Amino acid sequence: MTSLLIVEDDPHFRGALTRELESHGFVVHTAASAEDAIAILAHDEIDVLLTDLRLGGQDGIDLLRRLPALSRRTRTVLMSAYASARDHQSATDLGAAEAAWRAGSRS
Repeated sequence: MTSLLIVEDDPHFRGALTRELESHGFVVHTAASAEDAIAILAHDEIDVLLTDLRLGGQDGIDLLRRLPALSRRTRTVLMSAYASARDHQSATDLGAAEAAWRAGSRS
């Protein structure tokens, strides 16, 4: 079964994502901060890391930078309503999956 780690500081959005992904059969772990996520990654095998860019304290980019030392197998998805072109480039350079759809785009 695929395991996901959702890192989101908004408890309502984190809960909604968790419920939706669990309903599709994923094993979901959650963290409210990059620091909490690092603790989870240190002892649980996670297939996919789904993290918000903007978090209190360390941000999603900081977490992506730390990930190779914690888990080489974990794939990453960075989400944000406020990402800049620099954030996008940093995230993809650090291995985050590129989104096929972006807010405001027409598909």
